[in-house]
Amino acid sequence: MDSWLEALAQRAAQQHGVITMHDAVGLGATASRARNELSRPEWERVGRSVWRVAGSPNTVEQRLMIALLSAGAGAVLSNETAAARYGVPGFEAERPIHVVRGRSNSTTPPGVRVHRVRRMWTDEVTVLDGFPIVRPFRIPFELADAGMAEGRVARLTDRLWADRLLTGAQLHRHFDERFNAGHPGRSTMKRILAARGTDWVPPASGLENRTLTTLERYELFGFERQVDLGDDLRWIGRVDFFHRSLKVVIEVQSDRHHLALSDVVADTARRQALEAAGFEVVEVWESEIWYKPEIWTGRVRAAIARARRRNAA
Repeated sequence: MDSWLEALAQRAAQQHGVITMHDAVGLGATASRARNELSRPEWERVGRSVWRVAGSPNTVEQRLMIALLSAGAGAVLSNETAAARYGVPGFEAERPIHVVRGRSNSTTPPGVRVHRVRRMWTDEVTVLDGFPIVRPFRIPFELADAGMAEGRVARLTDRLWADRLLTGAQLHRHFDERFNAGHPGRSTMKRILAARGTDWVPPASGLENRTLTTLERYELFGFERQVDLGDDLRWIGRVDFFHRSLKVVIEVQSDRHHLALSDVVADTARRQALEAAGFEVVEVWESEIWYKPEIWTGRVRAAIARARRRNAA
């Protein structure tokens, strides 16, 4: 098997069995050779310049990838599809698949709703499970613009906030700087945000409740949830759990939503800032909360011991 065919098969595998003409040519083939290869029965055309491996599993992930690649360069999952991918109950990834992209003359694939916008900022997009997708703070604004009922948009906002997938600061900044009067959902979001200031604390999520009950079960008392912290010069951020007298912080990281490179960089910078301000920081992963309580509570107990030694010095 020649190297180009190997590279083509590998790219298709990375994209849930889907390939584009642009991929094929970009891997080193001439346009003529790419067309000849993709015309073989091993490939099935499923969209404009998009093919799938014939007989490959027809999964939700493959259909999402077909929608993205058919919508053209720069398309990302958005609206209800994005909400579903972030695990918000009541939303489906399909029916139809929603994507957003910059303005272009590209056609709209069947079963896909393409939302064209004048501009997408780089901080509004990330990658989740290999799919380009809008960041959670953008979703309520998209759905408000689409005419979704205000109550449902508010519940979505609260869920994403409670799951620590967005912050009040992100929502208010997006509203003030980018969500101008030309957006049909502006009045809806204005009312929602008016009831939720940047320091609003959303109802506790199931993960937060599990964390609190586990701390109490292991006799680790005195932690408050959702506390704003900083040093003498600046606000650093809102932490998940904080022991005020010992200055111990617990940050709960989602296994699924904190793996993008930009999130890793931001989490590292935040931890360094907290430690420089004199806080003991313990990072706990979601899977540990549910399945390994003795491990993460051991780290919390060790941080408490360090804090007590520091206070006694």
